[in-house]
Amino acid sequence: PVDAIFRAPFDPAGEVLARRDDVWFHQELLPADWPETDAPAYRPDGTYLVIGGAGGLGEAWSRSVIEAHDAQVVWVGRRPLDADIQRKLDALAQSGPAPVYINADAGDPVALARACADIRARFGRIDGVVHSALVLEDRSLAAMEPEAFRAALHPKVDASIALARALTGSLDNAPAGDAPDFVLFFSSLQSFTMAAGQSNYAAGSTFADAFADALPAHLACPVKVMNWGYWGSVGIVADDLYRERMARAGLVSIEPEEGMAALAGLLSGPFARLALVKTRAGLELGGPAGAADGRVTVYRAEIPSGIQLLATS
Repeated sequence: PVDAIFRAPFDPAGEVLARRDDVWFHQELLPADWPETDAPAYRPDGTYLVIGGAGGLGEAWSRSVIEAHDAQVVWVGRRPLDADIQRKLDALAQSGPAPVYINADAGDPVALARACADIRARFGRIDGVVHSALVLEDRSLAAMEPEAFRAALHPKVDASIALARALTGSLDNAPAGDAPDFVLFFSSLQSFTMAAGQSNYAAGSTFADAFADALPAHLACPVKVMNWGYWGSVGIVADDLYRERMARAGLVSIEPEEGMAALAGLLSGPFARLALVKTRAGLELGGPAGAADGRVTVYRAEIPSGIQLLATS
């Protein structure tokens, strides 16, 4: 019931709570180790749709798959094709197949479905989807107009739902042959840390995370989420103001090469969701979400278990 929200246990750190079957839960970050894998993350000559590809992270991802895999990348963005976007497309075309830009609002189900149909008609298939769109507008809730809050939610909430509908025709299961190899959401560590002044972005990121968790039940392919930490050399916060702020917080910039390596591990590995954050030596993330003392390790499948050995001896 709705009144249970107002009886939620008080959390001085502002931790996000979820209530299921009369039990309250909260998120928790755990350090993770996982084995290197030889499984490829991407197809050779694959065709990939990137929502928000003209942004810094979308461009970095596109460069990586074009250079390493001769990928055909298609960007979908709300902004009309302009000189800045064309410059990015031309630069990427020097490394492999020329990317394509489709001007469409990914939060509009009809427009995104039409864009997906156009991509399939032109290239035959969509092998993977990256949701990289965001709106970042730092402001306290007290100073934020409802329109600004909704503007930050639109690329995370509306575009996530529209994407699911475009890939499946609704939220029913799509035929396995029509499903991409993966759907990858670029989210944020704000889902855990909820920094002051970014409530709109944190809300959108938290929704996208939860939606991605539910999507595999309706889509016949893996759905992965990367909760990014601070990127300081590309993207919307690549400026001196943010660099100084992050330095004071003890955060170090993720660079494109290591970010793309982490994505390859996520896509080819056992986890559905990972967070990547770089900090100065000795710094621990504060609050309940960073206070975990456990560690997650996944071992190779070919390592036999002791129980199996005892059973066969």
